[in-house]
Amino acid sequence: MLTATLSTTTTHLAPAAEAVAPATACFFVVAAAEVGTMSRVLEVFALRSLLPSRWHSQRVGGRADEVHIDVQLDDVAPGEAEKLARKLRQLVEVRQVLITFKAVAD
Repeated sequence: MLTATLSTTTTHLAPAAEAVAPATACFFVVAAAEVGTMSRVLEVFALRSLLPSRWHSQRVGGRADEVHIDVQLDDVAPGEAEKLARKLRQLVEVRQVLITFKAVAD
């Protein structure tokens, strides 16, 4: 059974998470609205030859100084999704990364 706890810094998965079948990983990224932010976020996936199934971004904030990026990646193991989230958190522009999973429909 997969359990996830969302926080502003990390997601904790149960030890048996690696045994869980691949699912759709949903990443929610909050970052500074700078010229290269979206390309740097996409690069985390592209360097691993991963093509997101969904990408939506929106500038928000009082002066539109922040961007919210919603990325979905199909058929990814929870452990691999966690590695991607850690890489995203290492980007200078990124302020927060949340990750959740939805089961793949049969």
